[in-house]
Amino acid sequence: PPRGVAVTVAVIDQFSDLYRTPALYTREIDTEVNNQHVQAFQDEYGIPPNYSSETGYQVGRFIGEGLHEAGTLTPSEARSGLEGLTIQSARGENTIRACDHQGTPPLYIAQVTGVDEELGLGTHEIIEQVDSADYTTPCEDIECQM
Repeated sequence: PPRGVAVTVAVIDQFSDLYRTPALYTREIDTEVNNQHVQAFQDEYGIPPNYSSETGYQVGRFIGEGLHEAGTLTPSEARSGLEGLTIQSARGENTIRACDHQGTPPLYIAQVTGVDEELGLGTHEIIEQVDSADYTTPCEDIECQM
C-alpha cells in the first residue's frame, strides 16, 4: 500500500482495542439517510464521505428545507423556517433548536475494529447511541437567546 496507508494501518492496528467517539461522523452509522449518503458520495468521488462532507450535506438539506418551510429568502423570515425544523439526517433525527440554533443529532460511541487498507481508513463498530438531550444544555438554562 502507499506510504500514508501503511502508516495508517500500523497506527490503527496498534490502537484497535481503544474506543473513540465519532460524535462528528462515521460512515458506519446505520441510518437510511447515511447509507444513501455514503453510496452517493462513493459513487461520485470513489471514496467514502468524512465529517466535512456529511456536515456540508446536512447543512445544505437544513437550509433548503428551512427556506422551503419559510417560503422566503429574507434572512430574518427564513430563520424562522429553521427554528424547530427536524430532518432525518445521516446521524439520525436532528432538530434545530429555536433557543440557540444548535442541531441535536445523536452521538455515537464506536470501537475501532480495523482498517480498510485499500482506503487507508479505520473501520468502526457502533457500540452505543446517545440521545442529544444527554449532552446538550437545556434551552431553559441558556442565557443568550438567538
